[in-house]
Amino acid sequence: MNRGAMVALALTATLGCQKSSPPPPNPSGVTGTVGGAIAGVKGAVERTVTLNELNNLRLFIDTASHSGKMPTKAEVMAAAEREDKKLAAFLADGTIVMTGTKSREGVWAYVKDAEVSSGYVVTSTGIERKTAAELRQMLAANP
Repeated sequence: MNRGAMVALALTATLGCQKSSPPPPNPSGVTGTVGGAIAGVKGAVERTVTLNELNNLRLFIDTASHSGKMPTKAEVMAAAEREDKKLAAFLADGTIVMTGTKSREGVWAYVKDAEVSSGYVVTSTGIERKTAAELRQMLAANP
């Protein structure tokens, strides 16, 4: 597990396991955005974990496709279920969308919202952030 994933896991465990308690008294009357800060940290942790799983997916597909044939969605899912439960969950719930391309030059996968807003896209060159229009153009060029 890389250092970024370990930090993300530690933050998730720390933030996700705290008991809910009422806010402390605020004698000054000044209101803050602590909830917003926590939500921001959780969002950053989720992005880090998702990027790690996108990288795991990219490495698997890259290795498997060197035999000259792209792995099918079913083959990737079976491997993820055996070796990377988090990736398998992301594929099953649609957090990561596989395209099923048969070409190494195509889009291999992308995060679920990338078709409507910007998001991360997995190709043979790596993981890149693309706009929705760029992703649609890439998908149309290499179905």
